Amino acid sequence: MHVTMRGGNRNPQPSWLEAYSPAHLQHLIGETIASATADAVFDIVIGHSERTIIHNGTVRLPPQIERGLGGLVLRHGGKCSRICPLTMLAENWSFPQAFATLMNGNDIGIQPTDRNVIPYDIGSFSTVQFQVSSQSTAFKVVHVFRGKPVVPIEHVNQHGTERLALGMADWMRQHVADTGKLTYCYHPKANHYARNSNRIREFMGSIALFKAARHFDDNTMFALAERSLRYNLDAYLREEQDYGVIVEGEKIKLGAAALAAMAIRHSERRADYANCLRRLTAFTEMMWQTSGAFRCFLRPADRADICQNFYPGETLLLWAGCWLESRDTALWQKIEASFRHYRQWHAAQPNPAFVPWHTQAYYLLWQATGDSRFKDAILEMNDWLLPFQQWETVADYPDTQGRFYDPDLPYGPPHASSTGVYLEGLIDAFRLATAIGDTDRAHRYAETIKRGVRNIMQLQYSERDECAGFPAPEKALGGIRTTEYNNLIRIDNVQHALMAVIRILKTDDFLWDR
Repeated sequence: MHVTMRGGNRNPQPSWLEAYSPAHLQHLIGETIASATADAVFDIVIGHSERTIIHNGTVRLPPQIERGLGGLVLRHGGKCSRICPLTMLAENWSFPQAFATLMNGNDIGIQPTDRNVIPYDIGSFSTVQFQVSSQSTAFKVVHVFRGKPVVPIEHVNQHGTERLALGMADWMRQHVADTGKLTYCYHPKANHYARNSNRIREFMGSIALFKAARHFDDNTMFALAERSLRYNLDAYLREEQDYGVIVEGEKIKLGAAALAAMAIRHSERRADYANCLRRLTAFTEMMWQTSGAFRCFLRPADRADICQNFYPGETLLLWAGCWLESRDTALWQKIEASFRHYRQWHAAQPNPAFVPWHTQAYYLLWQATGDSRFKDAILEMNDWLLPFQQWETVADYPDTQGRFYDPDLPYGPPHASSTGVYLEGLIDAFRLATAIGDTDRAHRYAETIKRGVRNIMQLQYSERDECAGFPAPEKALGGIRTTEYNNLIRIDNVQHALMAVIRILKTDDFLWDR
């Protein structure tokens, strides 16, 4: 049994206790929590089902999905050293990192230089986990999975979803610096901000702040949104001939310009940025080709790769908004050409990442025109996307239910930001199905959306008890982890989910009770 006390007035080193019977285990737990101080939170991890993971001299580590659930043990000379799965989770260790730590940092006499000449055994083990918190004269005991209770689908109702949105909005609020710079990545255990960044996600962060400010009618958040937009434009916008471009090192991306222009269009001070908006929009038009395809990079000029699944859809979403205001014939002709090109392109090489951006763009165009081509494309794409969601028998574990991931297909790993952006598209698909009276589709889309929201709830640091062991728990509260076994909070994890949830809450006829 591994016991860690987080929070309270003291924070002792975690320890392993050996229990020889259920009664002994109960006694150990009772002794441990009897010494609890105010506001203490205990993680109790009970290990079982140990198995050797050396085969023909090769260590076969558990798969990544078991991070946070399974631990490692090193045995030598009648002694053992263990790595607790919750320690791995807090430190964001992969199994290879945990194995290296076990071999290099054990206290049972094996040195790195000895590992090939002395006998030892490596094993893994499964766990059952509980969280115990002290509450005045009583204790609250909760069965947890990777350190967090499994969120039941019943919690995905209007109230629970509003609470989810409030938590994410609070996280966004506190992660805008005085300069306006948005936090890109935050490591809760290390209380560390990553130095790397991404211009597209930073401008999307500004958009999310604007949308949240409107949803919550929050003047403070409006000010933060304006500050972040001003910072991003000052830091990254440059002139290239008569165009506005967003510079990211040696790269100039179509998607960055499109998101920067969209952020300006959301600003209350849009008129102040009129010249910037004109130049950025002109750049997106310059990257358009008569075939309907877009060049994704101005620099490096020869790079197209998988960004074809992202940047053209982001640009068409920008253009849809521009056309709704201007009804410009030339812009409409470009939109139509790109629609035809990318519908064929996606049919030939489908990718889930393509779906939400084009769905949002086509939904705006369908609303304005009633053109059945946009309707058909939205329904085709989102029907194709639904089977990617994991649920019940196709989910590896109960806490992964609702994410979008098929391990047998080469579309990348599961990620909170992916789930969030899929939900942004799916709510438009739901609105479309509802508007045309397709109740069967509307029910399927609503069910998928609610399951996706369940997954985001699972990934949120929603309670202070979950953050009690962090150096700065308030910086993690409300944030969204990257996966169930990766506690990195990246800005797009939060902003995509926040924008999706706001749109769900604004959909009056959403089927909460299905």
